[in-house]
Amino acid sequence: MHLEEEGEGFNFLGLCHWLVRSRGLNGKEPVTLLARWPADKAMQHARDRIRELTGRSRLLLDPKQIVEDLSRFLGGWAAYFRFSNSAARFEKIRSYSRMRMALFTSKRKRRSWEFGWSVVAYQCPDQLRALLPQQAAIANRLTGPGGDTRYLCRVSQIRLIAIRDTPLSVDEVRNAIADPAAGGEVLFVGTVRDKDADKGVTALAYSAHPSAEAELRKVAESIAAKYPEAIAVAAVHRIGELAIGDLAVVVGVSCAHRAEAFHACHALIDELKVTVPVWKHQRFTDGTDEWVGSA
Repeated sequence: MHLEEEGEGFNFLGLCHWLVRSRGLNGKEPVTLLARWPADKAMQHARDRIRELTGRSRLLLDPKQIVEDLSRFLGGWAAYFRFSNSAARFEKIRSYSRMRMALFTSKRKRRSWEFGWSVVAYQCPDQLRALLPQQAAIANRLTGPGGDTRYLCRVSQIRLIAIRDTPLSVDEVRNAIADPAAGGEVLFVGTVRDKDADKGVTALAYSAHPSAEAELRKVAESIAAKYPEAIAVAAVHRIGELAIGDLAVVVGVSCAHRAEAFHACHALIDELKVTVPVWKHQRFTDGTDEWVGSA
């Protein structure tokens, strides 16, 4: 088989093979490589199998069996294609599996689509693993009372936590909370203003206790637990010298719907200001200064 760069590829053993040239980022020379990803036929087979495993004919089976069967298939599918350039296609299968499991849940419980998402989508991590680490948690939620599962999804929901002495990025936080299941993303951006209590501000500096980042993570985890509908949570705070207009803090929450995202993000920034040990030293135009006990 003869391949030409950017030319026509071929399918073999479920993989589509193409000869491509890299873009050569960060000063590196572009290289030509054989790129491979699951072929369209393999993708359709995966969707068909997921639909079969979560079909109406299985509604009366033990939910644990459904989750285990789905997890087993996803794990095997990922293992077979693990050496290919498949991130985008893995994401499609991951999203499809979550959608089907949410639909299965809503039908089994005779509840709304939103209820299905509340059981499944918010407990899935942000990688292909989809349902693998959450088998017991999801199965328990499907079958009914069986213990408080609100805290089981903390790790997967907390996408970005940091205390930094370098400029912050709104795009970084938004990218962190992005998720196919999220229909609403709410960000709060705190900036350095030029006036406080009728006094002109020239500059300020933030100082943080060594435990600040750990405390910030605890705050994010508490918000994730309090708002189980939150899909992703992120928070970054700046320390060091800042000028007027600089970003001091950026937090974000994504949820399936906007109302929950607004409430959770509001609670996140309020709890951060009260709890996280970060202190602000303001300098005013009249030559005075002031320490403020929190962000």
